[in-house]
Amino acid sequence: MMLAVNSLKLVKLTSIILFSSLMLNSHVVLGETAEEQIQATAKNSGLQDNGSFATQYEGRLLTLLEVDDLSALGVRVEVLNSLLDLIKKQEEDFNQWPQLLKNAVGHYKTLLAAVDDIQAPAEALRTLKADAKRLVLEMKFDQAGKLFNEIRTESLSAEPALNLIAAEADAANAARALVQLNTEEAADYYLRASSALETLGEKHHIKWSSYASSAGAAFREAGFYTEAGSLLKTAFELRDKHVPGTPAALESLDQLAQIKRLMARYDEALPLYQRALANKESTFGERHAQVAVALNNVADVYRLSGEYEMALPLYQRALNINREKLGNQHPDFATTLNNLAGLYESTGEYKQALELYQEALKVNERIHGENHPAVATTLNNLAGLYRAMGQFETALPLYERDLRISRRALGEDHQDVATTLNNLGILYYHMKDYAKSFGYLEQALEIFRSKLGINHPNTVRVEESLLVINRKLAE
Repeated sequence: MMLAVNSLKLVKLTSIILFSSLMLNSHVVLGETAEEQIQATAKNSGLQDNGSFATQYEGRLLTLLEVDDLSALGVRVEVLNSLLDLIKKQEEDFNQWPQLLKNAVGHYKTLLAAVDDIQAPAEALRTLKADAKRLVLEMKFDQAGKLFNEIRTESLSAEPALNLIAAEADAANAARALVQLNTEEAADYYLRASSALETLGEKHHIKWSSYASSAGAAFREAGFYTEAGSLLKTAFELRDKHVPGTPAALESLDQLAQIKRLMARYDEALPLYQRALANKESTFGERHAQVAVALNNVADVYRLSGEYEMALPLYQRALNINREKLGNQHPDFATTLNNLAGLYESTGEYKQALELYQEALKVNERIHGENHPAVATTLNNLAGLYRAMGQFETALPLYERDLRISRRALGEDHQDVATTLNNLGILYYHMKDYAKSFGYLEQALEIFRSKLGINHPNTVRVEESLLVINRKLAE
């Protein structure tokens, strides 16, 4: 009996998941890798003479934001330094710092707006709100979080019907958690905010859909797809009903389609992606980069469903648009290379697949540096191709490098980490090292059960693989 191999980890296009409140999809496109940006001679961390923002790293200076980035972000250097301190405490990989810093600024701006959004009809609430705003400006986030909880308690104790103010306080606390890189905590606060507004009915549909969307985005980023799917469905239905055709409604359409694909519900994802493609062709024309994104998504669902002939022309059209509009050193171009390679691999055209994977790897390393999740994804897929070709010794170090990057960048219990653990287990099975195979698959199963549930196809496949290996170990 052959073990089932999980589907490829494919790069997620940043413009697909438009999580505006989270900004977790943002990529910093650097002209050089972070390693190349380390300057041997410079004076101090912070704002540099050339207008860039840099920090000390192992006795040298690492440029994090260029002049144009600083201008676009529009925050004080003191804010950047405080946010960077938070990032350094939780992320050892300096290659991730530019992206995380840019994300953190977005979260910080969302937090400031969320504080201003809190209604305060009573003097006690106005005082708490003012104190919380001051603490946020002073970058004292833990203390601000306590005041947001006090605002919630005060509003509900004064009048239990004031769920709106309580929800606004929870939304502020969610934004605060994102600034501190606590995605799961943020998801819980946004969920509570969304649930509070649900009790008030659809008259507050704008905030309700916003909170549901933000909660779904956070749960998705944390790997809890079932919870994410339910919330994103709520946000989409509210926006499609009350504000159809708006950017917010189209954003929710993309979000819902993405989570359906991640949950392997391809029959539900396909019509959503097709609708998104039609919207983008109507809005932007047939040769726009946004259309290439939508083409890639539709093709990806066809590929995952085994409809390869339907997927091929869509991938090819997306690749041509990206090459024409974005150039061949852009993340979206690398993504389409990767996905087209996956299609060729699925149809047994290994030579074409190998060339495309290798090109995608070079582009991703050039854009992101050598330790970015997009690089890990391409390494995973390249390793899978070598495994399919029977070149196990070539595949092994690629999977191992993928696992190191994914664990460091995404966390030990992320679904992408589980995918790589599974693939390492499959590889060791083919290498007849059944003990190692069992160990990796057992780790993968624990994560899949936690993140995807017991009935997800990935969970079921790993369980089936473990049964096969158990029989091998007993022989």
